[in-house]
Amino acid sequence: MLGIALNEGAGGISKLQKFRKAHGVTYPLLLDEPGAIITKFGFSGIPQDVVIDTTGKYVAAPDSIPGLVAALKKLGK
Repeated sequence: MLGIALNEGAGGISKLQKFRKAHGVTYPLLLDEPGAIITKFGFSGIPQDVVIDTTGKYVAAPDSIPGLVAALKKLGK
């Protein structure tokens, strides 16, 4: 799992560190100020779940928790 933060403005890294601490986030967070990630994968909104394999290949963009679970199980095979 990877969290991607967009458009945090001035002090983006500091804001992410505060968010992580305040919410007990243990997964990695990436600051994507220029929006390169959302452009590459064609995200249509925020938040959005996207499954990407270890090679960087797009696998799925499920729109529900059951869909996310199914995509992750398929990826694990």
